[in-house]
Amino acid sequence: MTAFSLLEVLIASALFFIAMFSVLALSSRSLNAARNLSPTHADISELVLPLVLTNRFTDEDLGVLSDGFENFPEHSWEREIVPWYTNGFFRVNFRIMRGGQIESESSIYMYKPASRITQTF
Repeated sequence: MTAFSLLEVLIASALFFIAMFSVLALSSRSLNAARNLSPTHADISELVLPLVLTNRFTDEDLGVLSDGFENFPEHSWEREIVPWYTNGFFRVNFRIMRGGQIESESSIYMYKPASRITQTF
């Protein structure tokens, strides 16, 4: 009857674990390199989501609102909601700034029929 000796099993196990740990280290380094290469820029999707969750604006929503991004501490933003003619139609202007300079500007139009705006325009 033939079998593997304890020494052969230990050597085979050591080689297997060395190979597995080197593959894991290589994949970890590759993921970090890919993450560092991907561009990180702020966009308006974080700003639009709270606006589309309801069907109305109030007088407090109108005007300019500013804040910073949670995931992009070097960026700041401004949002301005303006009644656009009548019947619940609004224009929302977004400005994303980095270091005090405007990086991007966007506008969207939203129909919010349940809005009760007393502001005249």
